[in-house]
Amino acid sequence: MFLSSKSRLSNRLVGFILALLLTGLVTGCTDQEAATTIPFQPAQPSPALFKPAAPEQPASTRSNSNIEAVSPTTTPVFLPTATPAPPPTKKATLPVSTPAEQQDQALAGNIPPTVAGLKLSDLPVVNGLPKIPLTNLAPVAESVGPARKANHGANDKPKVGIQAGHWLIEQLPDQLASLRGQTGGSGGGVREVDFTLDMARRVTKLLQDKGYEVNLLPATVPADYTADAFVAIHADANTSGSPSGYKVARSRFSPIPATDEAFLKAVAATYGAATGLRWDDNITRNMSGYYAFNSRRRINAVSKGTPAIIVEVGYLTNAGDRNYLMSHQDVVANGITQGVINFLNARPAVAQREKPSQTAPGLVVSKDSTPVYDQPNGAPVAYLTKDQRFEVFGVRDDYYMVVLPYLNKAGFIRRADATTVTVPR
Repeated sequence: MFLSSKSRLSNRLVGFILALLLTGLVTGCTDQEAATTIPFQPAQPSPALFKPAAPEQPASTRSNSNIEAVSPTTTPVFLPTATPAPPPTKKATLPVSTPAEQQDQALAGNIPPTVAGLKLSDLPVVNGLPKIPLTNLAPVAESVGPARKANHGANDKPKVGIQAGHWLIEQLPDQLASLRGQTGGSGGGVREVDFTLDMARRVTKLLQDKGYEVNLLPATVPADYTADAFVAIHADANTSGSPSGYKVARSRFSPIPATDEAFLKAVAATYGAATGLRWDDNITRNMSGYYAFNSRRRINAVSKGTPAIIVEVGYLTNAGDRNYLMSHQDVVANGITQGVINFLNARPAVAQREKPSQTAPGLVVSKDSTPVYDQPNGAPVAYLTKDQRFEVFGVRDDYYMVVLPYLNKAGFIRRADATTVTVPR
């Protein structure tokens, strides 16, 4: 009897202890879960990303991820991010590319124009100057151009990019760091950047009122920006104060020169007629080589198929021009706007539109150790290897201007030392 009762008591005690242990385990698990669960917090209001309805594009087309969202009644504004964090992905490399492909990509501004593994300090030296090794050992097959589209905007309406010259230029990416100090001219107390931003907003509003999709762009153009038309608005300045008039220019490297020329003429015609300002034919190399439509060397530039021009609306340093510009802003804006509309309305059917050229003028070095100079009739800066191929970016006197691998700057080759060819764009 005693043993039996003791046994029963022992069993009850064991059961009680087990119950306590199980309760503790359950309580412990619950506490741990509570400690690691993040309570729900409603998201703070922030603008949604504005993603315009884009046409189908090749997989290689870069996306514009830094686009600020706006309401339907507000102008879409493309703003560069302050310090974008690099994505946590493996650095892109060229898949078994030939040296020729590397050079072509370099001219497009995508990779340094060098042979893999070599640095400037590794190059051989001739007469105290570096000798650039052969970087194109094989030809490159012509690539397929971008597909032509009826329009690049939403709701079957063309899309237009309007750039305010020098606006937020201090935020240009590192590739364009040398341009960050170009804050624009001024005259009579009027700063170019203030005037162009106001003018760009007016043109944007006028085009939106006509039903077009419009992006107001700062100095930084989204990589490979694609639209039906792109206009960079600037105002001129000159220290003498006497030059006057307006200018319109297109890229001298344009892959769609006929289309860009038609765009130029359309805007020049309406602007001149609207304002009565004189045409200034002093088109500078900086205008025709404007970075925003130089897709061969710049990543942050319009795509090859985007018609693009730059407009200098007049001289802020000329009292007559400045007084007119400041007192007739609506007329100035209408002159640009109507030219854009006339160009878009006059475009041929999609199938008949100009296809971007996939090649560009180039040259091949004729002999080994050919000197390349800092300017025409200047001092040599390097020597070249025979059969080295270059894209020609200009001709001055009896010299071709090229971009030098490793040195990453312009150089000049005598015409007698090279043979002209075409190279992939």
